[in-house]
Amino acid sequence: MELLTPGTGLIIWQLLAFLGLVWVLGRYAWRPILSSLRTRETFISDSIKRAEATKVAADELAVRRRSMEAEAQQRRDQLIGEAKSIAEELKARARTQARRESLRMQEETRQRLAQETEKARTQLRQEVVGLAVAVAEKILRKHLKADEKQSHLVARYLSELKKP
Repeated sequence: MELLTPGTGLIIWQLLAFLGLVWVLGRYAWRPILSSLRTRETFISDSIKRAEATKVAADELAVRRRSMEAEAQQRRDQLIGEAKSIAEELKARARTQARRESLRMQEETRQRLAQETEKARTQLRQEVVGLAVAVAEKILRKHLKADEKQSHLVARYLSELKKP
């Protein structure tokens, strides 16, 4: 059991060695150690503050980015809407122009048809008149072969022309 219980002299020497070590550490090493600990603490504190500031800046940038994305999407939607309205307007203009052109062409066709109809009527009248004159001439030649009948008929027509 002697191995487990230290002697009094050993305890005193260990206590003296410990106190000497504390004195040497306090005299030569304690201030540099505390100084480096303070420096380390300051560095860590500054790093934490910079990290927090960076996080705040990153959050602000994220908010600005989201805001810019929203504005860009709104602008995109606006441009798409404008493009659609312009396209609808162009379609309406094209339809209107096509209707006008169609009506103009219909009117031109009606006018040409009326002209052609009138021309055909005039031509038909001329042909009918020509045929009527030819038929009348044949009939008159056949019926008016005698000079007496002709002179009597001519006189009657001349007297009718003078009466009006």
